[in-house]
Amino acid sequence: MARPLAAPLLDPLPALLATSFVGALGMGVSLRAQLAGLPVPGPGAGALRSAHEHLAWYGLVLPLAWVGLERAGLARPGPATAWAYAAAVALSTAGFLHSGYNAVSITGSTVVLAVWLAWAAPGLRHLLRRDWRAVAAVAVIASAVAIPAVAVLSRRGDPAASSVVRSFLSWLLLGVAAPAALARAGARAPIGALGAALMLAAGLSLGFGGGPLGRLGLAGCGLMLGSAGVTAPLSRTERAAWALVGLGLALTAAGLIPEQYPIPLANLHVTALGPVLVGLAWPQELGAWRGPYLCVVALFGLAIAGPALLPWAGWAALSFTLGAGVALSWALVGLRQARVRRGALLSMQA
Repeated sequence: MARPLAAPLLDPLPALLATSFVGALGMGVSLRAQLAGLPVPGPGAGALRSAHEHLAWYGLVLPLAWVGLERAGLARPGPATAWAYAAAVALSTAGFLHSGYNAVSITGSTVVLAVWLAWAAPGLRHLLRRDWRAVAAVAVIASAVAIPAVAVLSRRGDPAASSVVRSFLSWLLLGVAAPAALARAGARAPIGALGAALMLAAGLSLGFGGGPLGRLGLAGCGLMLGSAGVTAPLSRTERAAWALVGLGLALTAAGLIPEQYPIPLANLHVTALGPVLVGLAWPQELGAWRGPYLCVVALFGLAIAGPALLPWAGWAALSFTLGAGVALSWALVGLRQARVRRGALLSMQA
């Protein structure tokens, strides 16, 4: 008797994205509540911050980049690899929540890194073409070099770890997440090698200073992303958001935007939660709500940066309130999408 065919593996990506959305935004709001002095049960601010950062990038932004760059021709991981990846994300998040960098979180991060490299490597074939895939491939490789360095330096308590982290996050944001959002929008890509060079220089500048060449690369990266977003077939609000991203990078390169903490953290949140996440995940049917949401994100960034701009005791409470508003916005989007999917399923069954 012939053996029945095995059922195909279900794609875990929707569940991974939904879980990571809830987890990353929930931990972010809890962290903001702790910083505002509110009593929040659970891990302390240090462990919560580490888990929030890694879950946001591992479980949310990078998997969304798979979807965005799929439009540019970069195949996303298959179901079996995606299941291994989801398990590694869960493992690393648990490890970071428990005690930061440890054997569990490092093991999970190693699997995450291997999947990133396997996914992005084909993009290296397009370095001499106008292609976002090449920029993403180089950014992933640079980040792969940075991850072990962050782990080692963090366990030693070396202050240089924070500089490596800033470069690492900048490469992921400017070299993977932003290109994925722009690729999904159909934005014109730069020559791969040029875009990768500008992105690498920008990350070094934001992490270590980078000198005049680094600042030139940072300005060039701002021009690259800003011009691509402005000329893309997007709504007027989204084009304005990308223009502000490019302008912010250029002004930072010129020394007109201070770089002392927490201003870089504010810029990171505004770019990631704003045009990048909107471009990768905001439903087209809710286009009218993009503008109000992006305004909330801008105010949230201002509240994060506030302590470096003006002495006021209320910045932490304000950033908590606005951060909760950002999380609530995505919760409402998620509930609406769940209702739409349920309605479509019921109509198919009828």
